[in-house]
Amino acid sequence: MDFYIPVAHTSPEILSLEAAKKQLKMEDLGTFDDDIILDCIEAAIDEAESYTSTNIRQRKYIVKSNKWLDQDFEFREQIITEVSKLTYKTASETIILQDVAATNEVEEITDLSDFLELLPVDKYATVIHYKNIEDISDLPELIETKTDAVAFEVTVGYPENKVPKGLLQGIKLLMHENYNIRNNMESKGYLTAAKIKLEPYKYYRKTI
Repeated sequence: MDFYIPVAHTSPEILSLEAAKKQLKMEDLGTFDDDIILDCIEAAIDEAESYTSTNIRQRKYIVKSNKWLDQDFEFREQIITEVSKLTYKTASETIILQDVAATNEVEEITDLSDFLELLPVDKYATVIHYKNIEDISDLPELIETKTDAVAFEVTVGYPENKVPKGLLQGIKLLMHENYNIRNNMESKGYLTAAKIKLEPYKYYRKTI
């Protein structure tokens, strides 16, 4: 069984207050409605993530499992930008695969890329692949009955200044809608300009 545990992480800014006020043509109005605009920005990012079914904000997770992830373990809904830590527990010790000071129970690995690589499947998925390992059974034997026998720390979402321009424009338009339409309007059942901008970035989950 696998567990995905969020890690405290400050995401890079997606849409700045300055850029949002420029979109609203309010850059010359001082701090007027700044708090409301910031709320509209956050709501717009939430809506964009929900509509596209992807992670736009950068996030970190610890993935814990009682077994090795499959050699070609696939993460969906956003490509992994980094695996910053990998730990695994054998019957006698815990080995941390990262650049850390060695102790009696720690094996120092200066570069995680010597052990694994991230292979993009498309703009929505990434595979973790163990390098130079033909079969997952060749990996070290893990301690039994531990839900955290192996753990990966992964970063997903867009790094700073890497949000695609079309996706960012969709977020700006959603923010504009949130700011200018503050009443509970009946849905008309058609795509807004914002949704049209977001549509190419939408991840459609496969059904069985």
